[in-house]
Amino acid sequence: MSRWEDLTRSACVMPLVALRHVPSFIRSLTLGRGRKRSPYSIIRLAVSSVVVIFFVYYLFVHLPQPVHYSSPLRAPSLLADPICLIRQTGWSLGYMIKRDKSPCSEVFMRHVVTKDLVERGWEKRTLGAYRAEEAKEGEGRHPILTGECFEKEDCPVVWVSMGSRCSKGFNRLAANLQSAGIPLAIIGYPDRWKGFGHRIRLYHDYLLTLPDDSLVILSDGDDVIFARCDIKEVEEAYKRLNTSVVFTAEPYCWPYTSIWSQYPEVPPPPPTSAGHRSGSRYLNAGTVIGTAAALREFLAHSYNKGGSECADDQGAFTYTFLERLELLGGDKNNPNWQKMGVTLDYYQDIFMSLQATVMADLKVDVRAGRVRNRLTGGNACILHQNGNKDESQILEALVERLGVNNW
Repeated sequence: MSRWEDLTRSACVMPLVALRHVPSFIRSLTLGRGRKRSPYSIIRLAVSSVVVIFFVYYLFVHLPQPVHYSSPLRAPSLLADPICLIRQTGWSLGYMIKRDKSPCSEVFMRHVVTKDLVERGWEKRTLGAYRAEEAKEGEGRHPILTGECFEKEDCPVVWVSMGSRCSKGFNRLAANLQSAGIPLAIIGYPDRWKGFGHRIRLYHDYLLTLPDDSLVILSDGDDVIFARCDIKEVEEAYKRLNTSVVFTAEPYCWPYTSIWSQYPEVPPPPPTSAGHRSGSRYLNAGTVIGTAAALREFLAHSYNKGGSECADDQGAFTYTFLERLELLGGDKNNPNWQKMGVTLDYYQDIFMSLQATVMADLKVDVRAGRVRNRLTGGNACILHQNGNKDESQILEALVERLGVNNW
């Protein structure tokens, strides 16, 4: 069924369902005034109210959204995925009730990549056909989209993050990367949050605009910082790992805790490592680096496996990672990383998960603006505080000590 057929059927069905409940809704409001309501009337009022509110949301929030392009990753009909639709409704209502108080910084807004810009980049792919004013419009924000990377061999690393709203942490990351001279593309703003599966699809569609061999970092926006590094250090560390896609490694198996034993054991540290052990065995979806082509393929497979806009991205990535380990013949205790094409950054050469980390585990060089993990020996440039932020404020402490709170 096409997108328009789906929307047409939805537009016809939803009013009928809602209209059926309107009389009950009105009667529940008007009858029984001044006297005690029966449990039945209370339940009827609640059900009728939910259906009417749901219809109003669907009519004014879901249907009017323009379809800018037809993604190769076909989103399932929300009518066929009612749980996701209910969750999206809750997210939208929650967003309207409790908006983030942080205003968008000028730097944040300068890096926003609109749907129209992604659409033009996708349809043309070779962006030499862009008019001069279009290239100037994006100048200094995302050189991939302005065609610069099609004209030179040494294409810069591009950082991509998805955000539906501004926050203190996201504003900080944008300023952080601008200071480091790293091109940043913020996608998904200002659309409402639709779920992690939807984020997978947005990432995939944006990557369609990039040359296959472009090196891309995908990350969360609120809880990630870039230490005072040269981006060349990240590129060199990526090359040393000799694979196509590298995810952050974290100490907890999430969200499917029961499959922890299916993960490969942590490999021994490389000879060049200054550390002696790593307690991070499991994939974390908050930060990943890879070529545009490899990431696209990994994201597409994970999205189709998750099967929903509301699917958990870390869960989908986990199953894709473990599936490749099995299909490509790697033994879980001695996997062939190069053949798999995807690995985890166990010894924190690129990414450092701060979950379950305390300051005593870290050596902070304030003058150099770097953080080293005493256990793994990792001197990662990209720090990510995943997990419960109420239990630990270690990222905020590092922000102050490293002097990157400059937004």
